[in-house]
Amino acid sequence: MSWRVSVAADADATLTWDAADAADEYDLFLHAQRTGVQIDMRRRREASLRELGNGRLTLRAVRREPVPAEAALLANYPNPFNPETWIPFELAEASEVAVAIYAVDGSLVRALDLGRRDAGRYVSRDAAAYWDGRATTGDPAASGVYIYEIRTDGLIARRRMLLRK
Repeated sequence: MSWRVSVAADADATLTWDAADAADEYDLFLHAQRTGVQIDMRRRREASLRELGNGRLTLRAVRREPVPAEAALLANYPNPFNPETWIPFELAEASEVAVAIYAVDGSLVRALDLGRRDAGRYVSRDAAAYWDGRATTGDPAASGVYIYEIRTDGLIARRRMLLRK
């Protein structure tokens, strides 16, 4: 949801707000289109028109994704793939995340250290773990079945995927 906001005041005026009663599942942002300034209205309670600049303001309410009840490793996509794939996952709480790719004989093909991630759903191409179909050496992996494994502070899970050339 978004609303356009008009304010008639001099440049020294200050806008104030109270977002305490807004529904918790929404993030609230005030965006000044001309200057590009964006303010998280839950973290701040005021802004000067001098900071925002002249022009149109937009108030946006963005619904947050609910935090998953438990961590999960999801099916990679595409599957089968050639040469790259994305490995989506969900976290119920912030955690260190590592993904390992194994050949069916159990040998490690590639390790992906994703670092610390906040609780949430990592399912889009931009957020999921990414494997380019290459081994640690940089050589392309051969066609076949691979096992991918996720390790977090509260989860170790494995699934299969197919690299088809």
